[in-house]
Parts: sequence; C-alpha cells; structure tokens
Amino acid sequence: MVYQILVVEDQKEISDILIKYIAKEGYGVAVAEDGLEALELFGNQEFHLVLLDIMMPGISGFEVLKEIRKISDVPVIMLTAKQEEVDRLKGFETGADDYVVKPFSPRELMKRIQVFIKRIYKETDEIIYSFRNLKLYTKGMKLTKDGIEIILTAAEYKLLFCLKIKDKFFQGSN
Repeated sequence: MVYQILVVEDQKEISDILIKYIAKEGYGVAVAEDGLEALELFGNQEFHLVLLDIMMPGISGFEVLKEIRKISDVPVIMLTAKQEEVDRLKGFETGADDYVVKPFSPRELMKRIQVFIKRIYKETDEIIYSFRNLKLYTKGMKLTKDGIEIILTAAEYKLLFCLKIKDKFFQGSN
C-alpha cells in the first residue's frame, strides 16, 4: 500500500524539498498552496498524514486543522515558523499530533512521518517466508512448523535465511 501525504505549504522552496524527501521514502504526495485548496483536496482524496503550515493565504493552518478534525483523526504534523510556546500549545489544543518548527531537518521529519505511519497503520518490517508448512519470521528470527515454534540458534536462522535468498525455498509475505 502506498501511503498518501498531503503537504499544505505556501512556500514553493519548502514544498519542493518535502516532495523530494516524501517521494524518496515511497509515499504518495499531494501539495496544497493554501488552506482552501487543502480542504478541497482533503475532501476529495484519502490521506494518511498531513503536513500543515500555519501561516498561509486564505485561511490559517489552525482553521484547516479544525475542519479536518471535524471529519478525520488523520495524523497532522504542524510544520511552521511559529515557534512560540503559545503557538505550539494552540496547535496541540486544536488537534495536531506533532509540531515541527522551521527551519527543520527533512531527514528528521521523514523519521517522524515513518513513526506515525507505523504506529497508526500498524506497518511492520516483519516479513514472513513460507515453504509448505514452515514459516520463517524475519523480525522475530523464528521458525514455525504447523504453527508450533521451532527453537533456532542464530546460525540456524542465518542458514535458513540464506537458503531463502539463494534457492527461493520460501515465498515472502507481510
């Protein structure tokens, strides 16, 4: 599944950076340059996360957030130059899930996005490889046969994992 992120940002230089980083992580991205466009896009598409600037032409990010919260619990990260405590508190009181102050680290922001996506949409890095009645779990480094766990040493797990890669004994799934 490709998670969709709505970027609401009126500064093209910033939205271009965000588009680049978000696309590199494999997420879909749509950009709104003002609050009204953001609400229109949000009403017409499904988004899994919103990056929302506060100071924009038309209606403010706070107003956009209030409207979003009337219909959705989608994670919203405020991304703004407003760094005063009163603004951060207002963001959280309005329903923001996180608050990032400009200038920001794009890499850190991507980590924040990944954390929200994993937590909220139960994304996991677990891959399960199957062969007949055997299942090899990458995250837990375990093997089961007919649902019963077979205790493996680290060397045994690595050997099975290598066989999975080289001979394609196992078929992967999430």
